[in-house]
Amino acid sequence: MEIKPVTNCCRPGYPTRKEAQTAPAWLLDHLPERWRRLIAAGGTGVVLLAAGMSGCEGQSGPPNGGGAQTQSSAAAAGAPADEAAHVRGNMKALVAPIFDHGKGRGAIGCVVMAPPVFLTEEDALQVIQDELSKAGIELTSQRIVLSEVPIKARIERYERKGNEGITRVEEGEPATPLKLQLADPKRHVGIEFVGQANYHAVGGASSMSTVHSYDFKDRANFVAQQVRAKSRGLYVGVLYDPAVPVPQLQLTSEQWKDRDLVQRRYKEAGEQGRASAREDLRKQVRDLAAWLKQQGAV
Repeated sequence: MEIKPVTNCCRPGYPTRKEAQTAPAWLLDHLPERWRRLIAAGGTGVVLLAAGMSGCEGQSGPPNGGGAQTQSSAAAAGAPADEAAHVRGNMKALVAPIFDHGKGRGAIGCVVMAPPVFLTEEDALQVIQDELSKAGIELTSQRIVLSEVPIKARIERYERKGNEGITRVEEGEPATPLKLQLADPKRHVGIEFVGQANYHAVGGASSMSTVHSYDFKDRANFVAQQVRAKSRGLYVGVLYDPAVPVPQLQLTSEQWKDRDLVQRRYKEAGEQGRASAREDLRKQVRDLAAWLKQQGAV
């Protein structure tokens, strides 16, 4: 094989480094269509970001289109903080997947033999705050009201209709905006925990019978879908109560006769189930922290 010098080559369709440095307007004239829509909506941060890119070298873009990198890049290019935030605000909300740790289903009532342990909202939110603080997310109880995400509470009941027998009827209450329970305004992160306390507020059916069933994981998926479709400008994580069943007591026939012993063992079993539920929730939060880091929120 004989090596020969290149005598003819096609000019690339993109500018050379020298051309980009001397004529940054070329980049502004070739912005992606989505960026142009942001400019039309009033987002000056994108223009400043594009101008600053003309001298970039060896820098990687935001993973998965993460908005936090866009903000930091805009700030590095000289955009004021409020303009960088405007870039994030024009983007669709990035919603984490539901991380599967814990069954998240259970029922309580007169015929339920193995009811689950429900975490109190206070307990669950404390676990979430503690775990995310390790990743640099400082959550407060400042609620974020998503007026664009109205959710209707449902009431489920049964009634007899002539010869049709007993039928299931659902009635809806007026829709109210979703209020995320925790937020880190600096990083544009919002958190919603779906548990027994807010199950009906996020659309879980309220039963008029003596037995109440819960599917926290299903409701968490519903909330995530609503926020993903309708909200903007946030990183959102939706977590759910694992609803760990109370461990069954293993007692002899003689021990069952000892009322104090039985009550003590029930209490111990409840604490054991609660500890397992907290650990499952921690696993969800750790997965969420990894996702937030991947998206560039941390």
